[in-house]
Amino acid sequence: MPPKKGEKGKKKPSKRQLEAERRAEEERVAAAAEEARLLKEQKLREERERKEKAEEDAWIESEKIKMNQEVAAYQNISAARKNAIAKHDKIVAMQEEWKRFVYCSHLPDPKSEADLNTFLNVWDEEDVEDIDQAISLYQDTETVIDEIENMSFIYEEREDWPKLELMRDFLVRLRQLVNQKFDQSVAFILQHLEDYTTPKNECQMAFLTDDLKCGLWVNIAKNLRLKQVEYPDLGITTEIPRPIMLNFVSMRIRYHSRDPFRFLRTREYAVGGSLTIDVLAMPPPAKVIKGWKMAPVTAQTTQVLVQPYPPGDSAQYAGNIPPLRISWVIPDNCLVGNTFPMIGHFNEKDKQWRTDGVQDIEFKFPTRTLSFQTIHLNTTYAWIKTRHGEVPYTTWTLRPTGLNKSVLELQAQSTGRVVIEIGEGTCRLLEPAESVLAEFRSGLMRPVTFLRRLAQRGICLCPEDEDAEEAGVTVKNKELEGRACRNASLVAAGFSITSSRWNQSAGQDDCVFRMGEVLSYSDQPDPESADRWVHVGVKTTPLPMCVRLSCTEEDEAYHEDRLVNMQAKQLLLSLASTWSSPAAPLTCDGSSPQYTEAVRKVLEITRVFSFGAPNGFVPVPVQRPPDWELRDTPSKAEQQDQAEAPEGGESPQEPTATLEATVEGL
Repeated sequence: MPPKKGEKGKKKPSKRQLEAERRAEEERVAAAAEEARLLKEQKLREERERKEKAEEDAWIESEKIKMNQEVAAYQNISAARKNAIAKHDKIVAMQEEWKRFVYCSHLPDPKSEADLNTFLNVWDEEDVEDIDQAISLYQDTETVIDEIENMSFIYEEREDWPKLELMRDFLVRLRQLVNQKFDQSVAFILQHLEDYTTPKNECQMAFLTDDLKCGLWVNIAKNLRLKQVEYPDLGITTEIPRPIMLNFVSMRIRYHSRDPFRFLRTREYAVGGSLTIDVLAMPPPAKVIKGWKMAPVTAQTTQVLVQPYPPGDSAQYAGNIPPLRISWVIPDNCLVGNTFPMIGHFNEKDKQWRTDGVQDIEFKFPTRTLSFQTIHLNTTYAWIKTRHGEVPYTTWTLRPTGLNKSVLELQAQSTGRVVIEIGEGTCRLLEPAESVLAEFRSGLMRPVTFLRRLAQRGICLCPEDEDAEEAGVTVKNKELEGRACRNASLVAAGFSITSSRWNQSAGQDDCVFRMGEVLSYSDQPDPESADRWVHVGVKTTPLPMCVRLSCTEEDEAYHEDRLVNMQAKQLLLSLASTWSSPAAPLTCDGSSPQYTEAVRKVLEITRVFSFGAPNGFVPVPVQRPPDWELRDTPSKAEQQDQAEAPEGGESPQEPTATLEATVEGL
């Protein structure tokens, strides 16, 4: 039988083709089954999530009602505490007012805007030519500035921001006024130079008050052999570079006992005071004609003219400007710390400290003498520290030590262990026990005043949001951080509170820490042990609340239970009452409002909830350099001695320890 039409040449599929078709069919069936399984699982998951969300929504509505009732029950207590604080502040203000009245000071009342304006206007209209009068005005102004600054700290504590800005405005105006009047008196000296020149044809003078050291030197003789100008009474020495020696100019040096820019809240801050170096142009000289002394009346008659450095033709130095070396003694009331000196000059343009142009830094610990070279004159210099130098806090603990008394222990990065005692509206320092910080240990200060003044002495525990990146932390939500501080202050009398390694892991909307009941002041929970500690979280979502967490410090990762399984309260004190003995909450309820407010302020300024160290943070060991001369590089004299020393022999002068050698020796 012949083949059918169209079947000519058609081959049967091979076994390989049949196997491939079979496998393809099996894969299609398997894929369809997997798709069906995934779809089923997705539906089950969506159904489970829908049920869980419904449960959580119901839980939230139920807890919201309970928490509103909880807040309503506490409102009367909260109002009574606020009234007690306001009454206490009023009594303190009346006592301060009486002290001022009895003292009968001629200086303005820092609380009175009218008094401050009158003080500024009177001095602004008066010409100050006598240097002694200018020095007296400077000291009076520094006293007023100190009082205004104390008032600004009080307004910051009360969160009265308009008055705080007003105080800062007065601080700026007073600083400008005193500098203007001081310039007038120096201009008078330069205008009448012959009255201040010695028979040796020299003009050098020094002025000294409690807060100001000022030296003035005029290059009259242009003596090229003069290498330096020393002010023994001031503890200041300057080397005279050639550009100044060859020009008829004067050099003014002013040392301020404190940072004049401290109220600007810069990224760095000055410790040990500040030093302003100015090169001043000389006014046109007076002429004597037929017995009459005739002096040109110019702008320099009443104001100084700052001369650029180097004076004259700067092109002749071709970018190689000779530096000026200056040294001064850091005061004994300043904590220089454990790190190598960082010297900065203040940039008026961006209102920040800068470190460029400063070299050959030396610091002698026994004499506390700081020296360096610079090519930037007509600016202010200081030993500066970074505002973030103490953070992140490796650990922190707040524990009660007596009736209305607690201590906050911080493990800071630069200073190391810092212990602050908090009382009824006051603070004092327990550690470090440096003699330069004696006034912080012997006296009691208001919390804001204490921490701001302590920063001016070299221990800055007042980080800002801008410091978070350098510290390697995530800043908590501002409202959340405030709630955590308020809640912690209300339980501080009966519970110890300490840091948790999971705080940063919880993100910016949760604060995580540990609480432990204090059975007696001598029986405190050990922060290094897991016993008696409960992990607690303060949250903003889905409700502002405090919750008990199931995580521990030994867990491998941070985790939370489902919301409906959490034990939650609006107030931390209410939450703590669910697991503590009845005595601890009663102790907290009986604590003084001034005490809890002081605890809240200290926690808010130190920002322990935002600037605690993240999990896995390894702190850099803090060690104090030995008490010998410390330099970042060998001085020029040492380099020359080393170059002249015979090969294989010793240098004729014992070398000064360099920074690298010091660190290696430590």
